[in-house]
Amino acid sequence: MKLNEIIIEGVHFNINGRFKHFVEMKCRKLLNHDCGIIGLQIELIKDQHSKSHTKECMAKGHLKFKGKTITISVKSDKMPKSVDLLVQKLDRSLRRRSRIQKFKRHLNIFK
Repeated sequence: MKLNEIIIEGVHFNINGRFKHFVEMKCRKLLNHDCGIIGLQIELIKDQHSKSHTKECMAKGHLKFKGKTITISVKSDKMPKSVDLLVQKLDRSLRRRSRIQKFKRHLNIFK
């Protein structure tokens, strides 16, 4: 995996170039956080065997850091909506991680 690489995979369906570009543009803003992200893997899953036909599109995001991976998943009824929700959740988790690291650095100054 190259530095700051985005891998987009479709499970149980094929992703066309236009949708792949859409997902990549949504995920680019996550790499601008500059908090040591090595790579990002997005899995788009279409659950064809759900009993109720609601929330059958799932998006999983794997943010890879040095020595650590954050995994988040989201379900929705439409794939673009799942991607939007996933990017929002990943963004919130990155901001939270950044705040925690800043707080830990601040505590180490006063020791």
